[in-house]
Amino acid sequence: MSRLEVTKDFQSFVDGAMIEEYTEIYDFYQAAVSDSQCTFDVEKANGSDDTLIVRPGFDVALRLNDKQLKFLPSWIEAKLMNGLDAETFWAMEHAKANDKD
Repeated sequence: MSRLEVTKDFQSFVDGAMIEEYTEIYDFYQAAVSDSQCTFDVEKANGSDDTLIVRPGFDVALRLNDKQLKFLPSWIEAKLMNGLDAETFWAMEHAKANDKD
């Protein structure tokens, strides 16, 4: 079994979890705002009130205290969604992907 690498750095997690496609970015956002359980697992860190966001299969986790967890959605919108809100970002990227098909 692989050892899970835990980071508190948002960008390090994004790089290590290879979050690149718009669907992965949107799922990461959803994990941050609603404990979504699709692409990412969201769980409490052992012995702490911190939250872990884990991307299964990538052996990397993002550990967040409450303040960091509250800030993460706005960081995702600013850094990964070109400053758009999550729903607009998803709709635009989905439309672009469908135009290619």
